[in-house]
Amino acid sequence: MEDSENLTRHQILMHQRQYQDRLFWSRVQTLYVVQAAVLGGGFALQHEWYGWAILLLGSTLTTLIGLLCSYDWQGVKVNEVQFYSLCDLLDIRWDAKHVGIRKLLPGNRILKWTIVGFIWLDVGLGATFFWNVNEWEVIAKSIALAAVFILLVGWSIYFHGFWNRPVQKPDPVPRNLKNAT
Repeated sequence: MEDSENLTRHQILMHQRQYQDRLFWSRVQTLYVVQAAVLGGGFALQHEWYGWAILLLGSTLTTLIGLLCSYDWQGVKVNEVQFYSLCDLLDIRWDAKHVGIRKLLPGNRILKWTIVGFIWLDVGLGATFFWNVNEWEVIAKSIALAAVFILLVGWSIYFHGFWNRPVQKPDPVPRNLKNAT
């Protein structure tokens, strides 16, 4: 009886893992489409006064999609220990052992740095296009660009910490039942 219960738990965790994985990769695909549109639109409108705003909007959308990817990744990590212990107990191999470069650079870490790189690219190109707009004085442009750079560095540090935050399992008791007792 215990093996069938463990197999049922494993199947439930597998379904949850596959669901989170599909969400994660669909958001990654959306991220790449958004970046292609933003970079194309930004370059097409680089000589217009609002060309830099398109890149700023793109960096904001990339940030939001990156945070959603982080939530999805954390959703996979919640039951990882239990999932792999059930795999060992049932003698199921989920994937190969990670050695060499794959252990140092797993897919989630590469994606995190890709997202940060996209945002830096958007903001950098947006700053270049903003600098080329002739309606503002050089001092005002310099102050605006310095503020954007400081915010960008602070955001990058925050995003790194957010992506690597420790995973906490949700409380198994629903909130409405906690309040009833």
